[in-house]
Amino acid sequence: MLIGCPIVAVVALVAALLTQSATGGHPTEAAGARFQLPLARTELEGTLLPDLPVRDRSYSPASLPALKGTATVLTFWATWCSPCVAEMPVFKKLQDAYNGRLHIAPIAVQDSRLNIDQWIAKNPQYDFLFLMDGNLGQVKTPLERYFWIQGIPVTVFVAADGRIASIWVGFAGEAALIAKVNALMGR
Repeated sequence: MLIGCPIVAVVALVAALLTQSATGGHPTEAAGARFQLPLARTELEGTLLPDLPVRDRSYSPASLPALKGTATVLTFWATWCSPCVAEMPVFKKLQDAYNGRLHIAPIAVQDSRLNIDQWIAKNPQYDFLFLMDGNLGQVKTPLERYFWIQGIPVTVFVAADGRIASIWVGFAGEAALIAKVNALMGR
């Protein structure tokens, strides 16, 4: 009997580690679980936005470092991602509330250009700077690897100086998102 206990503990530990590995280190993503709180990533905080390939709505090359000058929220999203789509009205409220002092730049990943263009056309109320992964359609693009995108949405708050101030994963609801952005904007 005593031999069985350590084996059970080892099996449980391995199962937990495999769950974390399969979900990018986020056990709350396991088995379709919903996020309770956005999970923060701190490794990139304080670094300048990288010059990784992104494209604008016309599919012309765009530059992440060119966003410097105004506080910006980047959100990695896809049209099929219901939490991503649920964030959009909240981002609109925030952009309107900050009246030009905050830009919202959704970056489409893990989707098709056609789906993205159709969704944007059906939702003209969102006057955001919509961007797309420069390698859209590929698996584990440089953009996804740099920001450790395992699941979406992933939100990146960029200060006006072009430095990453905060990264979080998931959508915990309107109040939490507004509070997080207000805190980062100094309100």
